[in-house]
Amino acid sequence: MKSHLRLQKKILTFGLAPEAIEKLQAVLRLSGVTVVPVSRASASLPLFRIVDTPEEAPAEAFEESLLLFADFDRKSLHETLNRLEKEHFSADYRAVITPTNRDWLPDRLFDTLREEKKALDSIRKNKESET
Repeated sequence: MKSHLRLQKKILTFGLAPEAIEKLQAVLRLSGVTVVPVSRASASLPLFRIVDTPEEAPAEAFEESLLLFADFDRKSLHETLNRLEKEHFSADYRAVITPTNRDWLPDRLFDTLREEKKALDSIRKNKESET
């Protein structure tokens, strides 16, 4: 008989103020999602280790905010993103742990997200200037 392991959906939070973390926890209270604040002290750990090693409380925060989704299926990810949008909850970046980025350090993820945002902003500006 196959055993079905249910993964614990987590959102790792980087650079969120304590009040924002509390709001996120309140918004997701009944959804079965665990909110895990991450401190700068974890910057030397790969992302997959941070997911598996919850911290007591964040000390020194990251400069920018990030919601990093772990162990979500497509449906629950979309439901959660919709709920956050409905509640006007924002962060500088949102990302999902993938096979590609799971071994990255947080700073590499932030660098990649910044580059992607810059490229998208450039595309938007070009489209606006064409109209």
